[in-house]
Amino acid sequence: MRFHYLKIFFFFIVLFQLACINCRLVECQGASEIIKLKWVKDGHNAVFGPEASINRDSVRFYDPETENNDFYISYNDLTQTMDLIIDSGRKYVLEIKNTRIDTISGTFKLIERGECCDTYQLTKVIMNSQVVCEGNCDHEIIEVQL
Repeated sequence: MRFHYLKIFFFFIVLFQLACINCRLVECQGASEIIKLKWVKDGHNAVFGPEASINRDSVRFYDPETENNDFYISYNDLTQTMDLIIDSGRKYVLEIKNTRIDTISGTFKLIERGECCDTYQLTKVIMNSQVVCEGNCDHEIIEVQL
């Protein structure tokens, strides 16, 4: 009889463990977001279309502390933007070879604490020490005049 109670006790412990979320098994996304950037020159998109003046191969996006590692730039034909992923607390360099160098960073706000992961929102994009987007920056296209 005693063995029977012990089995029931262990059964409930195993059941309790399975019912709990094991946060070690959950991969959380940190404070990062995609920004949509459009370079405009003389009223035309400088990267997309027939008036494009910038070759995509001449554009680099990297962390200045580890200059050898370029980050991926997604060229979005639908929105005609360069889509860049930025993380909180990190500065980036966006460079047009031999033409222009811009620094980019973002500010994030904690909007929800989850059981395992927190959720952040991009609240500000800073380019060359100037705020180029404030508020709902993850849904805006940021136009930069060349």
